[in-house]
Amino acid sequence: MAANVARYPLGSPQEHYPMCEQHTSPIDMVCEDCEEFICSNCAKTQHKEHNWSTISTAAVNRRRELRSYLQKVREEELQKIDSEIQSAAGLTESNKTHCDSQLRRLQIHCDKILAWVTETKTRLQQALKTKLNEKNKEVKVVRSRLEERRSLILDLVGSLENCTSMSDRWVIDSFRQLTETLSHQDHDLGACKLTTEYREGGIQEEVLRGMVGLTFNPNDLTLSEKESFKHSEGILTLNASSEMECYLQGNKTETINLVNSKGEEKQKLESNPFHFCVAENRDIYITDNNEKSINCLSPSGDVKHRVVSTEPLVPVGICQTKDSRGLLITLKDDLSEPFALTPQSRCLVRQISWTGDLVREYEYQEDGKTRLFVGPLTVAQNGNLDICVVNITSDSSSELVILSSSGHLKSVYRGQGLDEDFVAQDVICDSTHNILVSDHYNHCIHLLGPDGGFLRFLLTYKDMREPSTLSLYNSTLWVGSNTGAVKVYQYICPSS
Repeated sequence: MAANVARYPLGSPQEHYPMCEQHTSPIDMVCEDCEEFICSNCAKTQHKEHNWSTISTAAVNRRRELRSYLQKVREEELQKIDSEIQSAAGLTESNKTHCDSQLRRLQIHCDKILAWVTETKTRLQQALKTKLNEKNKEVKVVRSRLEERRSLILDLVGSLENCTSMSDRWVIDSFRQLTETLSHQDHDLGACKLTTEYREGGIQEEVLRGMVGLTFNPNDLTLSEKESFKHSEGILTLNASSEMECYLQGNKTETINLVNSKGEEKQKLESNPFHFCVAENRDIYITDNNEKSINCLSPSGDVKHRVVSTEPLVPVGICQTKDSRGLLITLKDDLSEPFALTPQSRCLVRQISWTGDLVREYEYQEDGKTRLFVGPLTVAQNGNLDICVVNITSDSSSELVILSSSGHLKSVYRGQGLDEDFVAQDVICDSTHNILVSDHYNHCIHLLGPDGGFLRFLLTYKDMREPSTLSLYNSTLWVGSNTGAVKVYQYICPSS
């Protein structure tokens, strides 16, 4: 292949044909397909099937086209550039306006947090001062009684010291009164001691970050495929136990398989839950909709212990809470017809401790009457403690319901820019509180902000068909599909 010819200084009219390093022939040809200067031997060998001509012929053609082309550059291309220059000037101001608005949002939000902290601090200070005043009042009463008692004792002692002229009866009565006064304790000075104390709350960095927020650009998020494999059946659920391994469950066999990122099986558990999650200690918690219970599995797949019975409700989805203190589970009754709820129907999310104790339930909106869910499926808790629930509303539609940890309905996402109805199947959250939702009908993964606003499609049809289940372990994203395909991605989400 001939080497590219360097430009000669402008204004030099003399033609110089350098020599081809391969054929030692003058480079006097040009290959239009490769846009390279070549020699005649190159034209007959490497470029024989290409569109080539002599440099002089090509130059004649260029000169013939030059006038109209330069006119087009002046009339169209330069105008486009001028327009973009003007847009760039406006964009600078637009960017500043956007930054200023985000700074105001940050200030307002931080002011709210500081106001809450200040209010809480004031309340705790007032509580301590109130206790101080109460105890000091008690101290004042006790001190007054002690002073009265001391005065009485001094009077009795003085009288008894000069009792020679007093009657025998008076001496006996006074002596009895003195001993009774000395022995009678009508106060407890120890009870007046202020023992109320302030106990510091735990400062959890992740919770604080969730409160304050962060800066994030969805276009900075990158996703690069690391591994992929094909399972023997469609993937119902998968849950990563590390960056290199995950547990997955097919939609046909009654097993949970531990596989590595290449699809090689490491372990098989004989269990057929509806859904499962892997806790931080690698215990596996399952929803058993046949037994209507939440169970913890041993490494062999046997039930290690039953966490709690959910009778009469059927458990569906399950995840670990963000504070690692328990589980969130979705529940429904098995009496109602699907999507035809009656006043007796139950569809809810329940938070429980690791021992099965009820922490909280989420079933109705704040009015206590309007239902939050029709068919709660999968659930995830975000780093800001919001609860995200895939809610199936019909055979061909669904929504993502986002609740605060106190039960306030924050938003409902029903899809955006789709060809088919939005049918979500799984939901997870990343370290910057973004929400990822799998949508197998539209062959995509939706990336949402913490407030449930659409940011972009993370994967589309060209990347994967029918994505059904998701799991994120640090910066490794596992995606399973109804076709049995599993892909492992490097998930980089820059933020500050």
